[in-house]
Amino acid sequence: MLVHAGLMLLALLLSVLGLCAVFDFHRGFHIPNLYSLNSWVGICTVLIGSLVWLPGSPLWFHSSTLKPVYIWMGKVMLILCLASCISGINEKLLLTLGNPYNSLPVEAKFENSLGILVAAFGLVVFGILSKNRWQRPEIDSERADLCMAY
Repeated sequence: MLVHAGLMLLALLLSVLGLCAVFDFHRGFHIPNLYSLNSWVGICTVLIGSLVWLPGSPLWFHSSTLKPVYIWMGKVMLILCLASCISGINEKLLLTLGNPYNSLPVEAKFENSLGILVAAFGLVVFGILSKNRWQRPEIDSERADLCMAY
């Protein structure tokens, strides 16, 4: 559980760092901020990722009451991450290549392949999430320990 929390915190910190880098880049080249669907999907992903933490609430509240919401928000974050990656790849291709995209230069083939790999990754993860036997089982003694800790 601590590994999961640590990885989530690291992902949140890196995504905030990435957003700061994007806003600095846009400011440096006088590009408007939040002008594309990719921008808004990315912002929503980071906001949902930060909501998952719900600071200050006790652990027993997370485990019993909010677990279904937490699982749903995790799936939503995965979908938004995949959408952000694919729309970002598409935006980069269209902005940098313009008309030569029609002739499929090497960059376009590479980035299209990358987009397909991102989509395949999402399908594999959702396949794993749909298997009940791969989910962590509920253990009553674990719940009692969590409740007694708070």
